Amino acid sequence: MTELPHEQPGKTKVGKKFILDQMLDVLDQTEEIYKDTGSRIKMFASITTIRGWRLSVRSAIALIEEQFNAGFDFVLTGKWNQDPLERLFGIIRSVNSHPSVTSWLQIERFVTLITFKHRETKCEH
Repeated sequence: MTELPHEQPGKTKVGKKFILDQMLDVLDQTEEIYKDTGSRIKMFASITTIRGWRLSVRSAIALIEEQFNAGFDFVLTGKWNQDPLERLFGIIRSVNSHPSVTSWLQIERFVTLITFKHRETKCEH
């Protein structure tokens, strides 16, 4: 296995992966303290949130390492977001706030057609 850029000899261990690993340690310690005190302390986030945060950090680390192992020199993690999906949900809910499965699919098809037609028109000009 090739060494990742942050693991190369002579490179400092205070890199982005190191910071993410520290974040995982903080989340582990926070959950452990919460469990040890019998849930008597007020936490900054719920256990569910901490577990979700830990899953997100571990997933990011795994995806980044996979990209580096595939030969990429850098990874633009800022491109990883849900904005397009959230925008689609917002559009669908603006048409029908509680859509059935059938109406959801009809609205999604309509939005897809409108988007495709808009892009096609944009390309012609």
